[in-house]
Amino acid sequence: MKIRRFVTVVLLFFLALPAAAQDGIYGSAGFRVIFSEDEDVSQRYYKPFARMGWSGEYFDISASYYRWMSYTVIDALYNEREIDLNQPGADLTIYAGDILSVSGGYSYISGSSSYTAHKYSGEIILDFESIDISADSSFKNTEYEFNGTIKNSYFTAGGEVSFDVTDSFSWDAGYLYEKTDYKTYGYIYTKNSGRLGIVLSPMEKLYFLGGITGGKDSDNIKSAAFDAGFSLKLFEHLKLSAAYMFTAEFISSGSSSTSTGRRGTSITTTTTTTETEISHTGNIAVSLYF
Repeated sequence: MKIRRFVTVVLLFFLALPAAAQDGIYGSAGFRVIFSEDEDVSQRYYKPFARMGWSGEYFDISASYYRWMSYTVIDALYNEREIDLNQPGADLTIYAGDILSVSGGYSYISGSSSYTAHKYSGEIILDFESIDISADSSFKNTEYEFNGTIKNSYFTAGGEVSFDVTDSFSWDAGYLYEKTDYKTYGYIYTKNSGRLGIVLSPMEKLYFLGGITGGKDSDNIKSAAFDAGFSLKLFEHLKLSAAYMFTAEFISSGSSSTSTGRRGTSITTTTTTTETEISHTGNIAVSLYF
């Protein structure tokens, strides 16, 4: 019932915005369903959202609000609890000429289980005629209460190069570094990954994307992933989108045994086995925009 009331209020409010819109003002509001499943946690949560901003020749500034509903957190023993969160935020982009843009953002997340998080992000883009080069980074510091105090921080840094082959087709190559500091447990996890992807637009306002990713983490676990999605704009102010990622992690373990040869020499035999763990993530969204 809470979801229905919230969506109704957001949509009614948004429908009134275009009448007051002026040059440079833009906005959007909608609803997103997000699901994920791995060996430890399976969850589905909801994200109603609204955003409004102003874009000019040199600046783009916007404010946003997200409501996380039925989001799952875990304790040290992987017990699960669903909580609701609020996330207001603001973003600023500065256009330094026709090629360079620099942007930054901040959001504050809070809710049940004394959940608090501060998220910072930044990005630099060089937009040439047929090549885009970008670098971005983000940092999120999280704390909540669930059978004790849980603290962690998450840092990312990456870059991407995109090539426009035609007006309707482009491909990109990117790199991502991730670091999670599980402060409660005294454990730091890192991962390096690379992605190759494509974007296809067979018709105006319709986009398909896909990619493959390979990576390796600090536990020497290798991974491979495939992602796909689409975005479609309808009736001037309606947008539909969906995305899905399939990930396989390959966990290798070895064992050795020693035997005695014919002349009393020791012979060591090593056996390596590999287990595969599968995870799924995805989301579906519908939004109104102007």
